[in-house]
Amino acid sequence: MRSATSAKNWEWRFINVPELHTLDELKDGMEIYSRVEEPDNANSYVALLQMKAAQLQTQKMFELNV
Repeated sequence: MRSATSAKNWEWRFINVPELHTLDELKDGMEIYSRVEEPDNANSYVALLQMKAAQLQTQKMFELNV
């Protein structure tokens, strides 16, 4: 996520891991994942990503305990 501190300065921050994807193969230099989001409401977007990450973590913990 980036937040504007002025017209020319941007701050990029890691938010969380809201999804996982299986890779069929891994090659040197290959782009694994790229996504740019510019939501209208940054706080709602961050909250949604945090919720998805929590669900993913809960799902993984459940799978490990079964």
